[in-house]
Parts: sequence; structure tokens; C-alpha cells
Amino acid sequence: MNEDDWKPLGQREIRRQRLKSFARKTDLRGCHTAICSCSGVFATSEIEPDTITLANRPKVRLFNPDGSLLSEELWKSGRIVFMFFALDLELLNIVTEDGKLYQYDLLLKLLTSFSVSSEEILEAQTFRTDSTLGLVILTMSGNFSVLPNYENSLKRLDIGPITQNVPDCWTVITSKKRSYILSAVKTNFYTVATDGSSRIEVHPISVSKPFNNLLQITSSLCGSFCAGTTDSGIQLILNSKTLEIITELNTAAKIKSVPLAAALLTQGSENLGPVAALLWTEFLVLLDCDKNWAIYDLESFATIFEEKDGIRIVGSRFQDFLTAVSESTKQVTLPTGAGAMLVDGYEMIAANNERGEEIIAVLRDENSPECSLVDGIEQCMTAATYEYDPAMQKKYLKAASFGLVLTEDFDPNVFANTNRIMRVLNQLRAAPGLAISIDQFRELGPMGIVGRLQSRGLYQLCWTVMDYLHLERKFPNIKKDLLTNWARTLVRDCAEHEYEKVTRKISMKVDQLKCSVSFIDIAREASRSGKKELGLNLVELEPRFRPRVELLLEISPKGDRALECALESRDPDLIYLCLLHIHAKRPKEEYSQVLKKYPAAAAQYAIYCKEHNKRMLGELQDPTEHSVYLAMGHLSSAKEAKADVERKIASLEGAERSLRMAAVDDNALVNISSQKQLLMAQKELEKVYQHLNFIGKPLKTTLEILIPLDQAAADKLARELKFNEKFYTRMKAVFLAGNAKYEELDKMLAKTKRNASLPPDQIIKIINDSGNKPEAEKWLPKCQGRTKVKAHINLKSFVQAATVAHQLGDFDLIAKCHKLAQQAGDAAQANEITARYAS
Repeated sequence: MNEDDWKPLGQREIRRQRLKSFARKTDLRGCHTAICSCSGVFATSEIEPDTITLANRPKVRLFNPDGSLLSEELWKSGRIVFMFFALDLELLNIVTEDGKLYQYDLLLKLLTSFSVSSEEILEAQTFRTDSTLGLVILTMSGNFSVLPNYENSLKRLDIGPITQNVPDCWTVITSKKRSYILSAVKTNFYTVATDGSSRIEVHPISVSKPFNNLLQITSSLCGSFCAGTTDSGIQLILNSKTLEIITELNTAAKIKSVPLAAALLTQGSENLGPVAALLWTEFLVLLDCDKNWAIYDLESFATIFEEKDGIRIVGSRFQDFLTAVSESTKQVTLPTGAGAMLVDGYEMIAANNERGEEIIAVLRDENSPECSLVDGIEQCMTAATYEYDPAMQKKYLKAASFGLVLTEDFDPNVFANTNRIMRVLNQLRAAPGLAISIDQFRELGPMGIVGRLQSRGLYQLCWTVMDYLHLERKFPNIKKDLLTNWARTLVRDCAEHEYEKVTRKISMKVDQLKCSVSFIDIAREASRSGKKELGLNLVELEPRFRPRVELLLEISPKGDRALECALESRDPDLIYLCLLHIHAKRPKEEYSQVLKKYPAAAAQYAIYCKEHNKRMLGELQDPTEHSVYLAMGHLSSAKEAKADVERKIASLEGAERSLRMAAVDDNALVNISSQKQLLMAQKELEKVYQHLNFIGKPLKTTLEILIPLDQAAADKLARELKFNEKFYTRMKAVFLAGNAKYEELDKMLAKTKRNASLPPDQIIKIINDSGNKPEAEKWLPKCQGRTKVKAHINLKSFVQAATVAHQLGDFDLIAKCHKLAQQAGDAAQANEITARYAS
């Protein structure tokens, strides 16, 4: 066929566009087929012979829209009767002769199965309600049953037989917002409501030419129209509401065979009525309500499926879409249409043809309302959305963009949004994406598109859709959800030797995208997939301690890893949770070993026992251990006391007593004594300086606050608590230099003991950082060798530093000076160093 095949049909024009050409042939003959709505994914399975053997069991195959194989599985259950896809998800459902329904994902992984009939099934069909997909079943004995929602077999309605014999053909129609089973037996229709609330009604089939029975009947997607074929070769279109024949066409003279399938095109049916698409082996016949007909030749055996906006044709080597030509597309092809004039005008101006300006002038003429520029922009923009060829899209969008420059009466945001949508559509239509139209895109919506792509593992394409359509503005969690689902898929599919690689890949991707995800959910997915080690690796990436501990207790019931995590968190509740779990799950001897292995946990356990169950202290059998654990408990209590000084001091004294009883080394006692002394000093300081808070602060912070207030008191406190002398000297120097007290600084440094003195390069840095470079330079004569290099670096004099380094013959130090100059953004000094010492 031509890539774009137009045919007139009465008052409308029909267009067949190529969605996909298959690289390999897909044999559809003798197969059950199912096509997914708003997707293009399709499934096949060979029809089994009457006698089933292991040698002739069929394969169920799922294909991408481009014909590439998505998945396949040898069928091992009952004989397949019917296949169909879910309404809003890419889930394949298979109904078998033995009354079962099996549901699979696109990888043919079984999701669920349940019984839909207690009898053997002969045929089944689906029908649409407002929000769900129903299923009607015809059994071998001629009984009908209905599942209003095919996924809920508990609400099955048994209608029973409509006629004495199995019907010749049947379908499901809609009339007055209710669904009915329409059954044909010989020359009569029989109808009954799918909810079983009406009696069986009989309607004669009024056809101009005598016939014996109806060979097939197909309902439209909306259920309002039907297409049928009689044994005498008459093709019918009828109204489902009245069951009256709208039109009929006798094809017996030219076509001896019966159509393989039929579908209805209901676009514009309100005004023009439906179009019946009748499929034969090598061609497709279109018939409208006025008996106008058209024929499309098919290159191979095919099947057809009705969508809301057209008919999808899947052949052995192609997938096409048949639709009525939109009004906007007509206007960009008719010579007198505003869209066509805008396209011609733009192309002529681009080719320096003066005629183009005349055409644009007509469009801009306010006295010519029938062909306005705004109409032309709207028509070109809309026509582009119905094109599948990117070249045609660009042609119309360029013309619309040109027109947009010439007027302020058209919202540019509408054009920008259309451009984004077209970019997304073109990405989706690329293999192996979604072969969908603009109307199907709108029906699914952005999140429906993302959901379908995720089900096939096309996360890169999901990300593209999210970026192009700015979905993060409307759905703030979409990035997090996509990343989490991608990671869960990666975890499910990885092999054992890839655990470290997968963990690293997930961690790097999260860091790269700067997105917070729940590693707990990902780790849980690994655990459920039987990949315990991978789950443990992923738990370590989670920053929140409580979820980590809870999942570690679930993955590793012994509790050691969870306890280590709880100890890292320093959360007593989490530590108690782990200890109680271990106490319940493991023998007493093992529990005692755990307490010995983790003394910090034992300390928390001692506190717990002291407060809740003193008899349990007996598990701490060693008196020394008992004393140490109690001491650690006292220290924890002191930490929790925060601003309560009396409680802190009392807890420290309790810890001191416990440690003396345990006869531990003096270092712990000295540290506790120093902490107690600091608290008492801070308490006294708060009495003097009531507007300041000292209690609970480290010694360093306390001294920093006290030095500006009372240097003598700060000196005394530092001396009594044996604070590092050199560090204290530096703190005082920073204060004096920061307050420009350089004479006091010189006196202090002169009196400083040798072991507490500061090297001159550090003094230069302190003074220079205070903002007085000349004062800092006074200390340069006291610097020698490498110290002088450091001093110049501290002064940001990188050239002088490099000069001294050159005198020392240290070329690595010269390179360091050059690098520091670059890092400081001082290109002049960096270039000077290069000029002097590059050779």
C-alpha cells in the first residue's frame, strides 16, 4: 500500500495510515488474536485441533507494535476459547474451554486465575460499561452467563439459554444505556438484558433477499450499531436500539466467501452513521449507511480491531490505522482552506516567491472572515496531530509557527503544548513503544501512558514523557515513583553475581538524579524475590534508621544486623525493639553472648531491666559486667537529661560509682570527672551571665563564649580541665586578631610556652583572615623555608610562594602554588607562575 492511502466514501473520506512495518513476518492464520486498545501490542495463539496432544500444544505469543516478539510461552492449560486485553492496562486475559480465566502481564507471568463457569465454554465476548469490562460466556449446552466485571467471578449472573438451540451467532449490544445479549437463530433476533432483568424478546430480521441464517454479527465498541453477514451474501448494518436494518449490500455476485471478521468505524456516526469494515483474506471492504463502498487491498492475512477513533489493522508484516479524515486535515489539503493557504503562503515566502505575501495578506484581511489567519493556525496545528509522518508534522507546524508570529490573537501556549505532545507521540511511536493516535493519547492521559511504559520496562521512555510534558509540576512524586519502580524491576531481574553491581547502579542513579527514594521498598522487593543478600545491601543505603531496623529484623531474623543498626542510631526504643526480638527468637545462652558482644546494647538492657523487670538483671551474670552496663546506663541517662543539670551530675556520679566498683582503668573515671567538673563550672557561669546558655555545651564552645567575656576565667577553666594548650592559644589569637587587638596578641604570643606556641605561618593566616594583610606581613621575616611558602599561600601571594619554592628547588610545591592560584580564581597569578616556571 501507499504509506498514506485516502479513499472517498460518500460524504466522508477514509484514510489508512501505516503505523508500523514489521521486520519479520508474523503468521496470523488459524490463530486466536487479541489487540490491546490504545497500545498496538497484540497476542496470538494457534487454534488447537479437536484432539489435543502434547505434540500439538500451541504457544501464546505477545508482540510489540512493531511486530518484534515481546514474550512467548508454551500453553499447558485447557483449550483456548477467547483472548482479550484489559480495558485500561496491558494485561492479557485467556478464557479456556474448561471454564477458567488466566491473567498475564506482558512477560506472560501469571498474575491470577479463577473459574468463570462451571460448564464447558463454547464462546466468550467482552462488552464495555461506563468504567469496566464485562464478559459474556456461552457454554456448550447453550447457556449464557454474564460477569459485569470480568475480574469479579463472584458476581456472575447465570442467564441460562435464550433459545432451544445454540445460536448461529451472537454479540452484546447497548440500548437505552443498558447492555443486551443479541442472539441470532435462523431469521430471528433474540435479546435479553445482561443483568437478567428483562424477558427474552424476539425480533424478525428483515432483509430484502431471502436467507436461512445469519453467519456472523459484530457490535460496535459503543454497542449502538452492529454489522452482520447472511448466508446469502448480504452485508448488513443495523441499529442496536431498534434492531432495524440501516443498510445492506449484496456481495454474493462478486465475493463467494464469507468475511473473516467485521468492525465498525463510528467516528461522526451522529450525523453520517457508522461505517462497517468487512475483512476478507486479501482485502477490506468499507460500507457506509448510504451503500457507498470502498476497498483496500491487503498485502497479507490480517485481523482488525475497533478503537474509539478508528480501526486498527494488524497484518503479517504491518500495523495500520484506518480512520475518517478529520476536518482540520481536509482544510490543510483543500486549496481554499485557511490551513492550506497558510501552508502555501509560508512555503512560497520561504522560496522568495512574492505570491506568498499575497496569500498571507488575504488571511490577515479582517474583511475575509471565512479564511482567517487564526483559523489557518488552528487547522495546521490540529492537522499535524493526526499525522504519523514526522515530515508532514513539521510541514504543518512550521506553517502554524509562521502564522503565530503574524498575530496576537492566538495563544502561543497552546502551540507550545501541541509541540511537546507531538514530540512525545513521536518518541512513543518509535520501536518498541506505543502505536497510538492523538485521540488515544488523550484518552489514556500522561499517567496512563507512563503506566503502560512501566509495565514493559521502558523507563527511559517514561522519563522522556515526564520531561517533555513537565509532569513533575502536576505530579511531584512522579520522579520518585519512576526511580523506585525502575530499581524494583532491576532487583527482580538481576542474577546473583550482579548484586554489588545492581546496588552500586541504583545508588549512583539516585545520586545523579538528586531524588529521594525509599530504599526500604526496593530492599523488600529483593527479599520477596528470594535475594536476601541483595536486600541487606540495599538496606544500608536507607538513611532512616527505624525502617532499616524493622526490615533487617524481617530479612535477618537473628537480629544481629538490626541491633548494630539500632546502636548506630542511638535510639533507645530501637535498641529495646531489637533486644526484645532477639530475646524472643534465640536461646538464653545466645542472648547472653549478644549482650557481651554489644556492651552498649547491654547498657540499654540494664536500664530497661532496672525500670521494668529487675529479675531480668540476673541474665547479666558477671558482677563486673553488671557494674559496667549500669555505668553505661547512667551515662546514657546523663545524655538524655539535656538541660537538667542536677540530673546530669547525679547520673555522672552514679556512673563514677559503678565504674569504681568494676575496677576499670582510670581514663574513664577521669573523663567522667572532667565532664562533671565542666557541668558545675557551667552552672556557676550561668549564674553570672544569666542571659547566656552554657550548660550542655562542649568545653570548646564554652571557652569560645567565655574568652570575650572574661579571659582570666577562660584561662583558669582551660587549665583546670586540661584543654589542649596549643588549640587554646589559637582560639585566643583568633579572638584578639578579630578584634584588632594586635599589641595584646603580640604580648600573648611572646609569653606563650614553647609547647603551646603557634608557627608563624598560622599566625599570618589568623591575622590575614581578620582582614589586616599589612599586619600579617610583619610576621614574614620570622618564616623560613617551607614555612615561608605556606605563609605566602596564606596571604594569597601565590607568585611569591612559587618564588620561594623555586629557591628551595621544590617543583612539586611550585605546581601546588599554581593549582591553588587557579582554585582561588586568580588567573593573573596562575599565568605569572606558568610564565616563570613552565620550562
